[in-house]
Amino acid sequence: MLDAVRLERLGVPSVVVAHHNFEFAARTQAKLMGIPDIKLAVMPRPSPTWDAAKKQEVIQRLGQTVVASLVEGGAVK
Repeated sequence: MLDAVRLERLGVPSVVVAHHNFEFAARTQAKLMGIPDIKLAVMPRPSPTWDAAKKQEVIQRLGQTVVASLVEGGAVK
């Protein structure tokens, strides 16, 4: 989180990847650090029933979220 905040303050677009269990904590920390609108890609809680195809799908979706967040808006002001 700290690296992303520092990069954002320098004008470098950044995305924080956080596990589902830590989404609230990540958003709270971003607010406390002065960048409440930081881009966040949330990794869903895995299920033991996921097969390899489902895991790949989740990873692809997370990667697409990261790329889209970096491309669409630039650094958070």
